[in-house]
Amino acid sequence: MKICKLYLVIVILMLSNSFIKANSEIPRGIDLGEYAFGIPISELSLHENVCNFTLSFWMNPKEFIQTSGGTLFVNIRYVNDMWPLCDWGYFWSVINHLHSEFDLRTEFSKPDWLNIDKELLTFNTSEWKYFTFVFSDVNDSYTNMALYVNGSYLGAIEGDYSISLKGNELIMIGGSNFSSFPLNAYVDKVQFYNKALSQTEVEESMMTPLLNDESLLG
Repeated sequence: MKICKLYLVIVILMLSNSFIKANSEIPRGIDLGEYAFGIPISELSLHENVCNFTLSFWMNPKEFIQTSGGTLFVNIRYVNDMWPLCDWGYFWSVINHLHSEFDLRTEFSKPDWLNIDKELLTFNTSEWKYFTFVFSDVNDSYTNMALYVNGSYLGAIEGDYSISLKGNELIMIGGSNFSSFPLNAYVDKVQFYNKALSQTEVEESMMTPLLNDESLLG
């Protein structure tokens, strides 16, 4: 069954194995413990010139460390690559709690920022939010990344393929780089689809994974 495939390929990078009991006060899910949860690009139905996929998950932050570089959130990179790709890679996002905004950036050589105002998106400890990153091809040269939080569309950015996926990258929730602090949070119900979900599908996947959709890899 296709839903089982990704269970075999998900890599947990130095990840704490603790799971939190579910009740009305204590969050449940995987405790990242400031490490990273990674999915290898090489095991997915993606290649250099096709970039249609969706990553969704619930996240509950435990704390944010006040550093100028913010907190690394979601990124796509190969950590053994040459500098600066090993840190910045294909895509990265930073929670900049010093300025109460959520910054997203695609590509290294020609960056494009998406700044979400604090009126639209705030991060509070002990609060669960459902994040969806939808990547879709625009043409042979550009890809689009749309951000949804709790099923609501917050904005999109467009980046070029000057640095394209090589197949050895990991899609990572959390982790750290030279300037950003690692994410200290609980993560639950990670979903990966090898297509760009519509907003209706994003809203539906909040309640339960789209189990009848062949694009759901795990």
